[in-house]
Amino acid sequence: MTFISSLFSGSISVKEITTKSGILNLLEPEDEILTDEDFVIEDMLADKVTHFTVILCRVPLRLSKIWVTTTSELINVVLMFGKEGDIRYGATSNTMWVFTFPKEVMGVKHRALFSQSVITGPVWSSVLSSLVQNLHAQAHYFKPVLTVRPDWPQIFSGETITLRCSFPKPSVTHWKFYWYRESTKLHHSDDNLYILKHIKVDQSSKYYCYISNKQSQRDSYWSNAVTLTVTERPKASLILVPTGQMFSGENVTLRCEIQGHTGTEWRYSWYKDGDTNSPVHSSDDKTEYSFSVVEFDSGKYTCRGERRSDSQRSQISDAVILIVSALPRATLTVEPESPVFTGELVTLKCEIQFHSNWRYQWYKGSSGTAVSQSQTNTFTIRSAADQDQDQYWCRGERDYRPSSSQYSNRVNLSVEAETPKPELTSSHKGAALIGNPVVLYCKLDQSAGWRFYWSKHTQSPENETKTETHSYTISSVSVSDGGQYWCRAGRGTPVYYTHYSDALWINVTGVSPPVSLMVSPGRTQHFITDSLSLSCEGQSHSAGWRVRRYTHSEKVSDCSSVWGSVTGSTCSISFLSISHTGVYWCESESGESSNPVNITVTNGDVILEVMGVKHRALFSQSVITGPVWSSVLSSLVQNLHAQAHYFKPVLTVRPDWPQIFSGETITLRCSFPKPSVTHWKFYWYRESTKLHHSDDNLYILKHIKVDQSSKYYCYISNKQSQRDSYWSNAVTLTVTERPKASLILVPTGQMFSGENVTLRCEIQGHTDTEWRYSWYKDGDSNRPVHSSDDKTEYSFSVVEFDSGKYTCRGERRSDSQRSEVSDAVILIVSALPRATLTVEPESPVFTGELVTLKCEIQSYSNWRYQWYKGSSGTAVSQSQTNTFTIRSAADQDQDQYWCRGERDYRPSSSQYSNRVNLSVEAETPKPELTSSHKGAALIGKPVVLYCKLDQSAGWRFYWSKHTQSPENETKTETHSYTISSVSVSDGGQYWCRAGRGTPVYYTHYSDALWINVTGVSPPVYLMVSPGRTQHFITDCLSLSCEGQSHSAGWRVRRYTHSEKVSDCSSVWGSVTGSTCSISFLSTSHTGVYWCESESGESSKPINITVHNGDVILDSPVHPVTEGDPLTLRCLYRDPKPSNLTAEFYKNGSLLQTQTTGEMTIRTVSKSDEGLYHCKHPEKGESPQSWISIRAAESAVGLVGAVVGVSFAVLFIILLTLLWCYRIKKGHKLHTNQMSEQKQRESGAEDTQLGHAAVQAGEDIAEWDSQSECIYSNLHSGKATDVGAGSMEIIYAEVEVKLKKNSKTKHEKVCVSADTVYSELKQNREKKGL
Repeated sequence: MTFISSLFSGSISVKEITTKSGILNLLEPEDEILTDEDFVIEDMLADKVTHFTVILCRVPLRLSKIWVTTTSELINVVLMFGKEGDIRYGATSNTMWVFTFPKEVMGVKHRALFSQSVITGPVWSSVLSSLVQNLHAQAHYFKPVLTVRPDWPQIFSGETITLRCSFPKPSVTHWKFYWYRESTKLHHSDDNLYILKHIKVDQSSKYYCYISNKQSQRDSYWSNAVTLTVTERPKASLILVPTGQMFSGENVTLRCEIQGHTGTEWRYSWYKDGDTNSPVHSSDDKTEYSFSVVEFDSGKYTCRGERRSDSQRSQISDAVILIVSALPRATLTVEPESPVFTGELVTLKCEIQFHSNWRYQWYKGSSGTAVSQSQTNTFTIRSAADQDQDQYWCRGERDYRPSSSQYSNRVNLSVEAETPKPELTSSHKGAALIGNPVVLYCKLDQSAGWRFYWSKHTQSPENETKTETHSYTISSVSVSDGGQYWCRAGRGTPVYYTHYSDALWINVTGVSPPVSLMVSPGRTQHFITDSLSLSCEGQSHSAGWRVRRYTHSEKVSDCSSVWGSVTGSTCSISFLSISHTGVYWCESESGESSNPVNITVTNGDVILEVMGVKHRALFSQSVITGPVWSSVLSSLVQNLHAQAHYFKPVLTVRPDWPQIFSGETITLRCSFPKPSVTHWKFYWYRESTKLHHSDDNLYILKHIKVDQSSKYYCYISNKQSQRDSYWSNAVTLTVTERPKASLILVPTGQMFSGENVTLRCEIQGHTDTEWRYSWYKDGDSNRPVHSSDDKTEYSFSVVEFDSGKYTCRGERRSDSQRSEVSDAVILIVSALPRATLTVEPESPVFTGELVTLKCEIQSYSNWRYQWYKGSSGTAVSQSQTNTFTIRSAADQDQDQYWCRGERDYRPSSSQYSNRVNLSVEAETPKPELTSSHKGAALIGKPVVLYCKLDQSAGWRFYWSKHTQSPENETKTETHSYTISSVSVSDGGQYWCRAGRGTPVYYTHYSDALWINVTGVSPPVYLMVSPGRTQHFITDCLSLSCEGQSHSAGWRVRRYTHSEKVSDCSSVWGSVTGSTCSISFLSTSHTGVYWCESESGESSKPINITVHNGDVILDSPVHPVTEGDPLTLRCLYRDPKPSNLTAEFYKNGSLLQTQTTGEMTIRTVSKSDEGLYHCKHPEKGESPQSWISIRAAESAVGLVGAVVGVSFAVLFIILLTLLWCYRIKKGHKLHTNQMSEQKQRESGAEDTQLGHAAVQAGEDIAEWDSQSECIYSNLHSGKATDVGAGSMEIIYAEVEVKLKKNSKTKHEKVCVSADTVYSELKQNREKKGL
């Protein structure tokens, strides 16, 4: 700061000049001041600024080398550094200059032209003020604007931030852009965008852009500063409640938390198994996700938050593992097996695989209601009767997790009224021979579990013999064993007995049988895989005799294809197995029997053999005749027979199956008792056809076919002597097509978890007892899901996991050959329908209130509903409707509730519902009544009353005025009551109360609230840019409080559904003065906006709608005046459609279809008021917007306004004439009067005057030394400003005054002008202008 003393007349110090110039009043904190080296200013600044920088300039005139060419030429000043509110002061030899920077404007280049004349006294203050305002205006126009996208007050690390440097000058391509972080240069380019990718915390700082003209380096500018605040991206944490293993049907809660942040700050999403693109659940307002689990829900879960204010996301939480298991299976068995008989004891047993402390529920029939509950797992029917005949099942419940089991399989209990009677048979058809065995059989075709009781001579329970099986064996019968026999069966405790069988007579005889059983090889013990021949031979012809046997597995059976092959009275077993161990004998058609023979087959390495004796015969040369010959011949024949048997090759088959399935591999073995097997060659024949020969005694038939059925032989020949050769026995191979199993699913169709399914495996043309069965799932034929030795059916209770493709096959019991695998059947198992329990009203409820529990089941119909309460697990009620009502809530109703559905059809039950906690509060609640206005409400403005009740939901609200009168209450569905245009009659005392339910439960009345109404109009209204009610998401929006007077102290407020009433702040906007800027719109910004002063005054509210679609309606924000035109447009999100045709609707009805996409109503009337929206055939339709029509001002009102203004002008002219008179008389006034007057004026008034003057014209080309010229120039520019009001009158009077006193000294002219302005301003204030 420098001064030349000639600027002020008389003797005056530099400090006085500084003080009187008024410059110090313009200083603000952080200003930089340029001064002469010997000018000490620090002590003068002590009470003006808290921090300042003084730059010393040793020789002021040296400034001309940098900034000034000559004092009479253009002065170019480039200031490279500046802070918020900076003002630069300086001077040349005859001119003082001042540069100021508005907030957040850096280094703008200013051009100012100054005259060489000396400017002194108060004129300096006016010129200085005018110049400051001029520089403010130029700086605002030329400054580059640095903006941030997205404009987030807080940025998370890792985000991508775009800085845009916008500049109002044309030809942006002529500029180079430099980017700075604080004072560090980061980058430069021709692009006005600078992108910070994956921003880090240490990049938090102030950023600037600096632009320079490529054609002129002197033409360069600094932007405003933007501050980026980068914080570490918070990480969500996920909590699983409860922890540990879960069971199907239980409720789980996933709680997502973000430490250091409030829950309402975020929207939350939950993900499963790493799929972050498809959340399993999202919530706008809840941190918890609760659901009822099934096994399918098992997996790894994560969550993250998305901040509501700016859509930034947190880091994904660490995963928590949810393991859901099926509820433990319950298995129901019945003893004895069904059918049972009248009077019999029946025990049902419910077995659950895991856990303990079960309570057992027993179900019967189709009602779905438990008929009994027990602590033990058995349910006993003491004496079965016809009414007990039904379907039974069970389930377990307990007080710990898992709280229940699955339902068991269902068992059909059949009760037969008639006591059964067995049939008694014998193993002999005729008389039994002394010493032979006799087997008695007690046949009873009635379920199982029987023991058998045998009586002889009389039916005597005391002398009965008991067996566990249905056969009774007399191993060596004697004459005393003959007689009459009976049998009966019994089971259970106490024993339930059948009737006695009919009597059976056993006759015993001592006559020896005419036939004997011959065994070859002639021994009792044999190795497995050996062959055996059994023949019925005797004194007479053996025709009509057959070989029979008794074994443990088959009991008594004839020789047949099952275990041997029959030729006449000979039975051949070609491939022995352990199952052939038993008693063998010959039996005639008349029932006569031979002596029995014991045959033992072992799998060991040693047997006991009693060898046949070699017979050596010596023959004499003499002729033997007569009876001697017969004896010798007989002996010789026997000897030869023995030798032939000894030297005969034996052909065996492996495996030794009487019936072979096609595709099997068969091995023929030719065994020979002579030593040195290597000396022999083996020949193989099928019938008479030679097949093969080799040195090996094995011949293998691979993948045998049906047409290979035949007799096979082997023929052996000694390699050293062709005469030494032998034929084997014949073996017959019977090959049939391999049978294919068929699988039947019962029942068919969709199954539900917990139901019973049966997979029945059948092999056509074969008996069930011939096979063992195995069932497979999803093509895995190596691991059966189930196998059975004796049952063709596999039944089980299904869960969802059991869904799949099932097959089966059989394995023949006699030879282990397998059938073909069946075709697959598909089993589809769905979860039981979910039941959802809701309570109305929501908890807490209040004593005496009506509470309704509602059990909703997603699908199916005809449900019966079971209602559960507390921890007992017992249904407290059952109903045909899905509601359970508590008529008058009381303390004992406070508990946990849940429900379940049951029905007579499949699915027969639902899952258990979620559990709901019902809380009952004794004290009736009382709401709080508030108003949207803090002070008096203005006539014509809206007033909103709020009835606040922090108690659950479901309330309606009732409003009373003047008195608490239920008859005159007004009811609303929401907690707000709006008076859209308040009048004086709306003033008064208001109350509210809430009510819900039928009959209505009411709260207490609120305290009274007074509403005062005044007729003073608010001086401020809300301006919206862009000026429409609907906007797309991601757009920006500016809302400003503007009006006739200064808008300081006014703020933008809003009402939304999510936040209710809130001020513009960093949560959803940024505030600059009375302007609220939203840089990135989202649907959450939809709401009502208005301006409100500190005293509670409000502007008219404006509706803003933010749409996430592709179409919005461009409609006016403020009401349209009657008679004016109205144009509505359909606006589209990029890309815009080529076809602009749009339909316009009013109140839901089609109004017009326009190909241009816009509709115009040339002259609107009150009837045009309504809800409008537009629709595009491809892009969709916009939301609706209300368009209000206001009445036009009447002619009377206009005339009144004109008359009022005329009177005001006449009054001002009179005041002017009065002051003209005073000016003529006031030439003796001293300059001190001017100083006192100036102190009464505020700096803001000087600024306003100067600002108006500068805005009036272009750059001021020349300043005359005569003050009259200056004011004339000021007026000439302002005269074009239509509607300036009193400011124009002020200038007019100043001009007239100067013309009449053109010769007056400058000091007096300036004093008079100031005085006129001050007084006029005071009069204007008094008039309320």
